Amino acid sequence: MDIDVLRFLRSFGVRSVAAVRKWLGAGAQGPGADPPSPAARALGWIRANCLTAGGVRVHSRHRQGYPEVTGYLVPTLVDRGEFALAEELLRWLIAIQRPDGAYTDPDRSTPCIFDTGQVLRGLLAGSGRVPEAQEAARH
Repeated sequence: MDIDVLRFLRSFGVRSVAAVRKWLGAGAQGPGADPPSPAARALGWIRANCLTAGGVRVHSRHRQGYPEVTGYLVPTLVDRGEFALAEELLRWLIAIQRPDGAYTDPDRSTPCIFDTGQVLRGLLAGSGRVPEAQEAARH
């Protein structure tokens, strides 16, 4: 790998070529096997960036889940049949909603209209699976 590529990847918290291969799924199925699909790799990234405290981080070095990113991923997860993950993320979004109904920036300090809109998309997409999402969307 070119040194500039490694520097770029390190800026996102990637520490080794092995980590990149693992993230991409390279070699996971053995020599000559087809590489994972882009959708499978994307789902792997989402799972790798889900935090135990809840939500999906905005980038690999961020320590908190980001409502906007989490919200806009939910419709895709529902469409792909990843219901358990979508439901987990929806419950986190409902739990962190501000009393005024808004959602905040990545550092959870400032309410943001755009971010709230992305969460709203997720709440509506998942309202058939998590009934409380419908109420949170109305709030």
